[in-house]
This record gives sequence, C-alpha cells and structure tokens, in this order.
Amino acid sequence: MKIPEGDRSGVRLFPPLVFAAALGMAFLIHWRFPAHIVSEELVRPIRIVGAVVLMAWLALVIWAIATFRRIGTTPNPAGGSTALALEGPYQFSRNPMYLSLLLLMAGIGLAANTPWPLLMLPIAGMSGLTPATFVSTDSP
Repeated sequence: MKIPEGDRSGVRLFPPLVFAAALGMAFLIHWRFPAHIVSEELVRPIRIVGAVVLMAWLALVIWAIATFRRIGTTPNPAGGSTALALEGPYQFSRNPMYLSLLLLMAGIGLAANTPWPLLMLPIAGMSGLTPATFVSTDSP
C-alpha cells in the first residue's frame, strides 16, 4: 500500500539509542548491584536460552528489514514512509523491529545471567509507543 510522500512516523527518539541507553543503564546497575538469574551450576542452560533468543532477534530483524526493502521503504524510523508493510513479520506484529530490540535486550540479559536488562525491558519498550502504535484493524 502506497503512502503519501513525506509521511513520517513521528519518532522523536531514535529507538535503537533508547534501547542501548536502557541496556547500558542495566549493566551500570549490575556493576553496582551484582545479581544473577541462576546460580553458577545452572548458568550454562540460561546462556543457551539467551543464545537462542539472540538468534531469534537476528532472524526477526533481518526479516523485517528485508520486508521493508522489498516493498521499497526505509527501515529508518525517522525516515519518510513510502509504503505500508502488511506482509512478512508485519502481518503478525505492528512493529517487529521494536520487538526485535526487546528480544536483543532479553537475550543479552539471559546470556549474561543478569536480571537487570530484563527488568529494563518495560522501560525500553515504552519508547516504541506512539499514537501510531494504536491503529485500528479496520483502518485502510
């Protein structure tokens, strides 16, 4: 679906920077207040789960960007939209790129065996909420 030229998402903060700041803050908290999800005996399974989540992140972000490129629009959230993505991961999620950033943070937290990135997920996730997030399924 084509969009009028110059249509913008209204993003004020670049989402990857928001997620990077939240992740950085999580590791600063960990540095000051070290905490672990599981004991040292169980760290290997939690790191494997973290690696699987990181692979899911990579697959989702590649799929989302490839879908944007295939329909001829930019993956840059501040860039102008030229088409509406309704296929690929966009048929399942309103914004799979934000979802992929949440997977990235969760995977890093699990792989590092620290709860702080997981606890920062809701704060970082709020950066993706804009009025455009709440679009009716009846809209054209």
